[in-house]
Amino acid sequence: MTTEAKQYLERALSYIAQENFGRRAGPVVTLSSDAHQEADGSLTGALEVRIRKRDGESPVIQRESFTALSSRSEVDDLLARTLSVLLMNHPAWPR
Repeated sequence: MTTEAKQYLERALSYIAQENFGRRAGPVVTLSSDAHQEADGSLTGALEVRIRKRDGESPVIQRESFTALSSRSEVDDLLARTLSVLLMNHPAWPR
């Protein structure tokens, strides 16, 4: 992944972390622990979405894998797909 695209993804994940979901705990979207940079600079791995449960546990409720992510438009597409599926599966959550 190019440095610009990687920074763009990190900034987008930061914005998601700051989003207000009202009284509910917001989802936490992070890169998977197995995400890595390929020799050509692209990123391979997954986005993981976690939600904190009342008992304090934060299980992964969605995982969106990707390969050869290398541009801002690919980052946008990945985030849009991940968050759309998340909201589709949890329609009662604030939008």
